[in-house]
Amino acid sequence: MKTTSFFLCALLFIFLSAPVLSTNQFKQKQTPESFIKLISELNQKNKWKEFEKQGFTKCAVFDADGTLWKTDFSRAFILELIKENKFPTKGSGFDKLNENLEIFGLEKQPTFSLIFKTFGQAFRTNYKGMIDSASNKGLSEAEAIDIVYSTYNLVVAGFDLQQISYRAKQYFKIYFKKNIFDGIVNIQDVLKKHGFEIFVASTGIDPVVKAGSSFLDIKDSHVRGTKSVLQNNIILPEIDFPIHMGKAKEKSSLEFCKGKPLFVFGDSVATTDKDMLKLAKFPVAVEPKGKHKKAAVDNGYFILMMDKRE
Repeated sequence: MKTTSFFLCALLFIFLSAPVLSTNQFKQKQTPESFIKLISELNQKNKWKEFEKQGFTKCAVFDADGTLWKTDFSRAFILELIKENKFPTKGSGFDKLNENLEIFGLEKQPTFSLIFKTFGQAFRTNYKGMIDSASNKGLSEAEAIDIVYSTYNLVVAGFDLQQISYRAKQYFKIYFKKNIFDGIVNIQDVLKKHGFEIFVASTGIDPVVKAGSSFLDIKDSHVRGTKSVLQNNIILPEIDFPIHMGKAKEKSSLEFCKGKPLFVFGDSVATTDKDMLKLAKFPVAVEPKGKHKKAAVDNGYFILMMDKRE
């Protein structure tokens, strides 16, 4: 009797001690192929209804820069506009941009061309220094980042919305289409096949993000970036606050998905994508680096690694 009891207890111990394979084991690195396999297995087991009962919706949210494609398209497009040095004057944010130079630790400039040249050089070579300088003037890091992202808008102020959209699409087609992650495209195709809605939540300027997302066959109505104040379709210097990051991304994701999304993909795990990633049943860190990789590991998220489109 004692032997039988001991044997049963041993079996019970082994059973309880054995690793339980579940869809909540996130610390494993994934490739697009292995992640697609996981999605397909969940679909075969009809897990979606179970997850819906838990309050999740058949919705997948994606950051844009660093998640849909390699590197920062919004920043690259802004730098291209600065390089061209061709700006409208009506409704432009030139004066405000010159004031921001001092906040970023840069000298004010007497002409428009020098304003943008100075800003562009600093943006290209010393972005962190700009943030640090603003912080040293008594601004919080969040306030400093707000000013940096608002400055994106100052560069496009005065342009017609359709004009910026067209120019952004042309620039993406020539210089950035090659940076689209094939693996993300394939994952989105599988999710769409299984009835998922796709939503893009980005901090970049709204029409610029929509321009890039269009190359992944994502409709404008399924994309949200930081919005500008418009007047007669002309972009004004003012941002329609808040900047679309952090809690703002969380809010727009919940609104679009009409509940918590099952999947959220982002690369800025420790900062701008942090809040929306916490919503997901399956949070996915896309090629995270540095503090973002540490945050992904600490939180037990999937870590998705891939190659860019050649």
